[in-house]
Amino acid sequence: MINLWLLIAKFGFLGLLYTFAIWVFVVIAREKAQSDIQALPGYKIRLVSDKADPKEYILSGVVSIGRSRDNEVWLSDDTISNHHARISFSEGFWVIEDLESKNGTYVNREKLHGNHKLSAGDSIKIGRNELEIIEE
Repeated sequence: MINLWLLIAKFGFLGLLYTFAIWVFVVIAREKAQSDIQALPGYKIRLVSDKADPKEYILSGVVSIGRSRDNEVWLSDDTISNHHARISFSEGFWVIEDLESKNGTYVNREKLHGNHKLSAGDSIKIGRNELEIIEE
């Protein structure tokens, strides 16, 4: 009977040990993810085509741009697609990609083919809208 209790105690201790190890791993992973987010270059998108009310959007995570209201950057323009373009952080850079829109996306007056690494001062033209990448 004592051997049974010792066996239960051993497995209970192992269970606690594994639970603690998993908890430590989760905490470290969360801290690393948080530090990665804080290390992103501080850029904003400024809507410069609306002179009366220039809006600014902070680049964070994945930023979708389009005519649909579920985009982070919503543009009321019939010449653009519902989900026109996307900006994301990849391999140390902010990158814009056209989402197979009909009228295309232009960066610094050149039509976008594939991905383009963004820098402060870059100009993005989507339909009748002009956006600019600025540093925070």
